[in-house]
Amino acid sequence: KSSGLFEFIDIEQVTGKNVKGSCPNACIKEHPESDSKFICSNEGDGDLIIHIPFRVEVNLTSLSIQGASALSMPHSVQIWVNHDDIDFETAEEVMPQAHHHFEHPSEKKKTSREGAVQSRPQSEPLFLNLDLTKGRRRAKFKKVLSITMRFPGNFAEKYAEERGEDEGAATRIDFLALNGTESEPTQR
Repeated sequence: KSSGLFEFIDIEQVTGKNVKGSCPNACIKEHPESDSKFICSNEGDGDLIIHIPFRVEVNLTSLSIQGASALSMPHSVQIWVNHDDIDFETAEEVMPQAHHHFEHPSEKKKTSREGAVQSRPQSEPLFLNLDLTKGRRRAKFKKVLSITMRFPGNFAEKYAEERGEDEGAATRIDFLALNGTESEPTQR
């Protein structure tokens, strides 16, 4: 049975790149409501990398992300398994095990005065979930000792880019949960 992997995370060894402040493990907690800490990228640059090591091998089944505002939530995630060396340069060179674009669930269509349909995201809290057991993904997330996630931007940046604006915005993650099971020991 799949459950939260919080107890297996080596929380003191969690690292981040382009993290505002010095607490990259702030969003990794057992329950979303356990405190008000969060992780945020530097203002003006939504690109964020989080590296999470485990104390034992695990099988990942899903990840969940919660943010205070839908606009500051990541619009996609790239995931590397058992790579301790991913930074912004190597992220461009090394193929991730998974790359997923999130769909903004609270996006609503509205018509402008000119009759054009525009997308306008709501600025409300948002939960994003990614199932890692579908199709060919399942085998890629077994016997995991670490996971590195790159969030290359957020919905605010995505919508600004679509409108031709050059507006960088910080990516904010209030809660990040990894779900799965401890790997079975190999029989000899």
